[in-house]
Amino acid sequence: MSGSDIKVDTEHYSAHYDAQRLLLFVRYQGALTPAISIQFYQWLIGAIKDNPHLLTEARGSIYDFRAVTELANTNMSSTQRQSQQVNQQVDLQNHPVALIAKDSVQQALLTATMRISPQQDRKKVVRSEAEALAFIDAFHEQQEHQP
Repeated sequence: MSGSDIKVDTEHYSAHYDAQRLLLFVRYQGALTPAISIQFYQWLIGAIKDNPHLLTEARGSIYDFRAVTELANTNMSSTQRQSQQVNQQVDLQNHPVALIAKDSVQQALLTATMRISPQQDRKKVVRSEAEALAFIDAFHEQQEHQP
């Protein structure tokens, strides 16, 4: 299975790995509930297990929440648990994650969710794909300059 084959498309989320840009793009839409988050993270863990080389190759992930119409409050704790499971199974400390928010309300919710998950320094809430890409580039540039 090549990197270009890694994709999923459901009613509530779609994801694909761009093998040229070495980035995972995830787009959520509609109401985002704990069940949907669990479903996505199960797919993600399976994709990582099937393609372990992508962990060392991938430059980062971009999660786009701009098409989300409702973010369940209970989703925060569910996302935290799912994120912890992934972090226990794979080392993601050098994998930056950008979360694209559509407005200040969504930005505040995503920031709060991010704060309760591990390794906050490799995650950032942004407002556009350009900002997301700039964050990922800056993250890697900073990593290269650390002793």
